[in-house]
This record gives sequence, C-alpha cells and structure tokens, in this order.
Amino acid sequence: MESKTLTDIKEAIKKRLKGEFVPLFHEDGKPSGVGYSKSTKVVWKSEDELVSQYWKNNATKEEEKIIRDKERSEFEKREAAKEKERFNKAEKIKFSDFKGQNTLFFSESYGDGEEGYFSELENLFDSVIEGVGYQYDLWPTYIWATRKVPLISKKDQFEVYESDLEETFEDSHNHIDGIEDLQKALDEFVECNKDNCCYWPDYSTALLIDDQIEEFKKHHEN
Repeated sequence: MESKTLTDIKEAIKKRLKGEFVPLFHEDGKPSGVGYSKSTKVVWKSEDELVSQYWKNNATKEEEKIIRDKERSEFEKREAAKEKERFNKAEKIKFSDFKGQNTLFFSESYGDGEEGYFSELENLFDSVIEGVGYQYDLWPTYIWATRKVPLISKKDQFEVYESDLEETFEDSHNHIDGIEDLQKALDEFVECNKDNCCYWPDYSTALLIDDQIEEFKKHHEN
C-alpha cells in the first residue's frame, strides 16, 4: 500500500464505489444525462463526478494517511517552487546593508509565533534552533523585508452606501444628500488612523543573512 500513488488509491476506491452511481432516464427510456448517489441521494452528472467528489470519504484509514502525506508533500513542493521563483526574482541585499525603515522581517517557516514575523535576527535564530537545532545546513540563508501598510486605506463615500442602493432605481445615487460631508468625515477618519499600520512580506527584497549566521556560529562555538 505504501508504494501506491494517489491515482492507484483513487482507482481502488472507484471499484469499491461501483454501483453507487444510479443513472436516471427520461420516460421514453433515453438517458437524462444525470444520476444520483445510492447512499446520499445527491444528484451528479456522471459516475466520474461522484467519484471525484467522494473518493476520499471512502478511503480506509491507511489510505487516508497515504493521501494526507502525499498531498502534504505535493503542497510543500509547490510552495518551495514558488519560494524559489520569488527569491530568484527578488533584489538581494546583505542584511547589514539594508536601509529599510521597517521594524519587522519575515521568514516563511520561522518567527516569533506571529506567522513568520520577527523584529530581531536573534528571535529568528531562537526559532530555528527550536525547529532544527544547530544543523546549520538547514538554516534559512535569507529573510524577506516587509512593507508597512496602513490599517485604514483611503475611503470613497460611495463604498458606504453602495450596497444600500443595489436594489433601487438606476440613478438613485443622484438622490443622496450629504455626500460632501460624508467624504470629509471619511477623510478625517483615514487621517486619524494614518499611523496605525500592519506589515506584509515584501517579496521584492531578500535580505541575505549568511554573515550573521557565521557570526552566530563563532559565538556559539566559543
């Protein structure tokens, strides 16, 4: 079982579901083009559609584990490929030369328990050590800069009442009073929150931390 692919498992389950799909016919005996599941009574277009939706629900516990492991492996491969592509396209800057004003950095796999964000390299190293110990060949060799984004972006007055007018007459927006006052209030609201921000990864800037890792290794070995 361990050597079987997802396709092998899916085919085995398809055989077990044989007869689960019941085709429906018109009164004249011609196929209707749909059928239903014998156990759930749900209508499907074909047996293949039923199997594609329910094959995992009919897996054994052993098959479920294989499915989870293989899907996780495939997901990790896709994510690794995306990360490699991002890194190849990004500008590479030595961490010590980075002049960005942001106080947070980002690593896909590590951080302060804040979904990969951290404020100091020491925090990153502590997290990495918890994960892989002192196997330096497994340590990340770069981190991502972040970009500062306001929590509240500029608002247009139409956003406030757009949903209210969706089911009304065509030019109902021309019959709304106080629009200028509303826009002024929204602008003041945005201005009041201009310093309230969050951070997002900046995948255009990769910060190389090889030198910092080497420095850490020297101190740790001593």
